[in-house]
Amino acid sequence: MRRLLVATALSAAACAVPTGAEERIGQVSSAIVNGADSDAAQDAVVLLVRYDPSLPGGTATDCSGTLLSPRIVLTARHCVSDTDPDAACNQEGKSDGGGQVLGEFPARSIFAFSGVTRPDILAGAKGVRGAEILTNGAENICDNDIALVVLESPVPNAPIAPVRLTGTATKAEKATIVGWGVTERGPQPTTRQQRTDVEIEDVGPAPQLGPKEVLVGEGSCSGDSGGPLLAQETGAVIGVLSRGGNGIDRVVPAACLGAVNVYTSAGGHAELIKAAFAKTGESVWAEGERDPRLPPEEDGDDCAVGAVGARGGAPSAWAFGVLSVTGAVRARRRRHRQRSSAG
Repeated sequence: MRRLLVATALSAAACAVPTGAEERIGQVSSAIVNGADSDAAQDAVVLLVRYDPSLPGGTATDCSGTLLSPRIVLTARHCVSDTDPDAACNQEGKSDGGGQVLGEFPARSIFAFSGVTRPDILAGAKGVRGAEILTNGAENICDNDIALVVLESPVPNAPIAPVRLTGTATKAEKATIVGWGVTERGPQPTTRQQRTDVEIEDVGPAPQLGPKEVLVGEGSCSGDSGGPLLAQETGAVIGVLSRGGNGIDRVVPAACLGAVNVYTSAGGHAELIKAAFAKTGESVWAEGERDPRLPPEEDGDDCAVGAVGARGGAPSAWAFGVLSVTGAVRARRRRHRQRSSAG
């Protein structure tokens, strides 16, 4: 496995990152390298912007996240907390250097923006403000780079994504990555990016990979932090982007080319995810289950006349109708035969 130099993915990429701006290896700030435009079917993936008006002129930093419900965004811990920008982790999920959580950002400084086109924040584009941030309280992001933002109000008309709550992933499983980070074409893509057929190379515990972490190859870059690793078959969120790099370059996007990327497993933090849903009173959409927002499915058995007797009891209204019509047809035939005989 290629060595991951001490590197956290996107500690907080500035909204406007100068081309060639120097960053530490693996920091991800703004899109998918060698990817393609994302489409409206992936609108569960949102742009997360943290705005700090206390700094001169105000400072905005970008990450990515996924709507698990209209009010719950799944993202990386380092997107919503002040953390050491580099992290070297071992197979026990402990730090070999860096990755400390230094403090928490105010929930109200986080805004979620939906849609495939980058919003013009300077022109007044409005996002949905955060109300509460949920973490597991870990003091280091190794094996724990995951958080949920509970929003003040639902994101209008945006789809949600199912999530893998049991297990992590399997080697060679195919996935799709989506995000708002730096691409090889520039620091701020105008359209959300995706990359399909990304193969899961390793699953923790493994060297430099904690028990609740998953490794993939090239794709993510600065700004994609917190963005999802989606199971290609089910669309479920497997994990969120934590850190990565190629161990050679220290400038994006060069550092993201030919790189490896680590995702924190959603299934490894299922209780934290469920706690967010307990806060909002919503139902989580678990992988393999039906979208809980859809109306209950109708029981198709009542539409089968043959099932009436097997079920025992009265037939359905539909079945009664069929039986009544059949009886009327037979009666007419009998009357017709009787008239013919009489004539």
